[in-house]
Amino acid sequence: MKNIKSRFAGAGAVIFEIIAAATLIICAAGGKRRNVFMSFLAAFCALLPFTAAQIAKIKDIVMPESFTLVSLLFVISAQYFGEVLRFYYTIWWWDLLLHGVFGLYAVVVGVYITCGIIIKDVRSTDKRFFLFTVIFAFCFSMAIGQLWELFEFVGDYLFKSNMMKEGLKDTMTDLLASTVTAAAGSVVYYLRKRKQE
Repeated sequence: MKNIKSRFAGAGAVIFEIIAAATLIICAAGGKRRNVFMSFLAAFCALLPFTAAQIAKIKDIVMPESFTLVSLLFVISAQYFGEVLRFYYTIWWWDLLLHGVFGLYAVVVGVYITCGIIIKDVRSTDKRFFLFTVIFAFCFSMAIGQLWELFEFVGDYLFKSNMMKEGLKDTMTDLLASTVTAAAGSVVYYLRKRKQE
């Protein structure tokens, strides 16, 4: 199953890179400098999930089977649909949806990372280790959300993009969306694991 998802993600990335390159060329010919930059950024960001997956593989960190596919879909939804096709401006909830979904999925990634790289000490009980895993996954999701907001700020500051739209209000609603879904995901994971005991 993992191989099929990896192939699907790889094929999707190739198709997306072609679309982003074509968009970049069309926008450059039409003098749309902002979309040229955003198309380039989207094409670059589409490579990041594969880089992260390769680093995880080298370091023997187990990631969810769907990691590259979900991350690629997220990048396409955020950078291409959101910025280039302007979904952020025409669909008022698009930004909140992406922050919410990503906040939830980052909890899943955080659980995998914890279980994959941290060895439970013999002095620690299963219950304590499990609680640590849930807390770490929630904090990991929150940290990724913070980094995303920093990415938006730097993009706006350096390249005069408009990723933060309304500034503080946009940032706080984005963080709130990712916090709520990260908390919900953490609670659901906790309750499911407790039920399995």
